[in-house]
Amino acid sequence: MSHLEQENDATGTLLVRSSAVIGIIACLGDLLMTHLLGGWYPGYNSNLQPMSELGESGSPVAGITSAWWVILGLMFIVFGYGFHRAFRQQGLLSRMGGWMLALYGVGEGLGSGLIEGTPGKAFSTPGSIIHNLLGGAGMSAAILLPFLMMKIYQGRRYRVVRRYSLLTTAAGIFFLILFGISSFYRPNGSWISYAGLWQRLCMLTYYVYFIFLAILMLRHRSTLDTSHSLAH
Repeated sequence: MSHLEQENDATGTLLVRSSAVIGIIACLGDLLMTHLLGGWYPGYNSNLQPMSELGESGSPVAGITSAWWVILGLMFIVFGYGFHRAFRQQGLLSRMGGWMLALYGVGEGLGSGLIEGTPGKAFSTPGSIIHNLLGGAGMSAAILLPFLMMKIYQGRRYRVVRRYSLLTTAAGIFFLILFGISSFYRPNGSWISYAGLWQRLCMLTYYVYFIFLAILMLRHRSTLDTSHSLAH
């Protein structure tokens, strides 16, 4: 391996590791921030109210929430680029995975932070339509990502990755359906009305999976580096 190739490989390794760490921080940071911001919003009930209400007009923490979501979106874009670099041997699959993570960041981060929704009136204004469409696109990318990972990690030796991807998909869609139902049907005193809880459990399901992906990125890159060292 030439000196230039070694430098490029070292740069690629640093980029992958940095982006994986950024992805982990983004996931843990969003879980923490949404919890803290809910506590700073008098009268806010995290079990009943969705997280989008933290950033809507009238919220005392709207400015902080929107700023954080913009940062979150940018972090996921970096995370997505690092994913592509980590699995670049997979060609199209690595690019698709990178774009899915970036789309999640654009939809659930930048879209939520830059475009306000309308409290209790989804799709009632141009802003709320864009807000919800971007959020839906970001969530769709998160749902599809485990299927892409099962394609990357084929074979019997990767059964753990495949089983966890299926478990994430089943749990994520289950909580997402409950969130959707609770958003339109909220009987007082019924567990089905806990829109905020179902949304947070759905988010937790996918954030834990994203952290798992970051760990896979680090392990995959370390394996490649070891292989290159042995080959040269």
